[in-house]
Amino acid sequence: KSTTIRMLMGMMKPDAGEIRLLGAPIPESIERVLARTGYVPERPHLYPALTIGETLAYHAAFFSAWDERWATEMLGRLGLERGRKVGRLSKGETGKLMILLALYQRPDLLILDEPTDGL
Repeated sequence: KSTTIRMLMGMMKPDAGEIRLLGAPIPESIERVLARTGYVPERPHLYPALTIGETLAYHAAFFSAWDERWATEMLGRLGLERGRKVGRLSKGETGKLMILLALYQRPDLLILDEPTDGL
């Protein structure tokens, strides 16, 4: 499963055959496809010293489609507090934050590697 996801995300090339995602060949169109894809890896890569709010601000800086009102609403629904340090989150809370970060851009496709682990 993880190998397949790595190929879908353009991190590995298949030994044979072709991969198409959202109708486009991978890895040739990976940048265009990734712009329309949300991804939650099995092992999150977050900065533990940052708060949830700082993490959201960091990610928002890279994406013009970031909707701060939506992010605030989602934090409330997920029971996450902006002031909590990422390094102090439980596995389930980290998973919720990762899903929120993957949904920020309203992707056409969401790829989740072990999405319910710890929830």
